[in-house]
Amino acid sequence: FFLVMKDSSYQHFCTLVVGVATLFRFISYDMATFIVESLLHYAHLRNPDAIINHAGYYGQAVKKITTCLAIFTVPVILNYLSPKVIHFQKLFLQWVLFIGSGLFTFYIACFFYINTILYFLANFLQGIAFARLFILFF
Repeated sequence: FFLVMKDSSYQHFCTLVVGVATLFRFISYDMATFIVESLLHYAHLRNPDAIINHAGYYGQAVKKITTCLAIFTVPVILNYLSPKVIHFQKLFLQWVLFIGSGLFTFYIACFFYINTILYFLANFLQGIAFARLFILFF
């Protein structure tokens, strides 16, 4: 099917697919935000000492502010650490991906033990992970 398409038609199709994939990515991120807020609100109702009220909203704000600030600092750090050797560059990117994956895993693992300080720390680290993700892949 793709072999018989003209280049312009194939380009339009690829643009549409990337647009739909991006749409679903951002919709899933927004849905996760709603789920986290309701989960943390319910956890606050059950045990007010565990986490503050509306921590989900505050956590999202911490994550967004950290992402905005890290977007400016991560390229400088990556430029400073930029390896000159191809083998070291592949190893460096693998470690960056591993660290970013670990930060996302830490965020999800924080829901096993809901605590205000731990939750805000996880959002701070996830903001850095988002900045790393956007800088490396876009």
